Amino acid sequence: MRCENQRGEVTTPGTAVVLLPTREHAVELPAPPAPDLPGMVAHELARFSVTD
Repeated sequence: MRCENQRGEVTTPGTAVVLLPTREHAVELPAPPAPDLPGMVAHELARFSVTD
């Protein structure tokens, strides 16, 4: 996945994961790393080694 500007330059590269069901099993979504938004933000900041 990516976004391009009007000049055709890639400005936002990205990746995606697609979870598909099978005939035998439904899709099982992964558990979130935190139960609330502040916890999610803290998780992402730690993941990218961002400090205050």
